Parts: sequence; C-alpha cells; structure tokens
Amino acid sequence: MAISTPKNSSTPAAAVYLNGNIYTVDEKNSKASAMVIGDDRFTFVGSDKAAQEYISDQTTVFDLKGKTVLPGLIDAH
Repeated sequence: MAISTPKNSSTPAAAVYLNGNIYTVDEKNSKASAMVIGDDRFTFVGSDKAAQEYISDQTTVFDLKGKTVLPGLIDAH
C-alpha cells in the first residue's frame, strides 16, 4: 500500500500530514494515518511513525487531528 521514496533521498519532504484518516482507494481499502509530499507528489502513505522519518527542518508538518483525507477527482470536461 505504501508509496515510498528511499529515506536517504536528497530532496527533503515538503510536507508531512499526521494523525489523519486517509482514504487510500486501493484494492484492500487500506487505512493510513499519514502522508508525505515531496517533489510535488505523494512520496509515502502509511503510519505516523514511519512518516516521521521523512521530517527535516525544511518540512512543514500538519496535524490532521483525526480528519479524513479523500482523493480529489478531476473531470476534464
């Protein structure tokens, strides 16, 4: 389920979202509590503990306080 970039990546995470209820829309309906954004895309989706490894002094950290995150749907017409 996790989308992941090597943790030794030279580009730090731009944003880390923790303590959420993240709807992953995968085949298993997996649940996640954290997501990491880097290079303008998702680089990790999974647990809060694992997401903390992506945090640096250049990372903005958001506490979702249990709120639900849903995927955005874009209709091109």
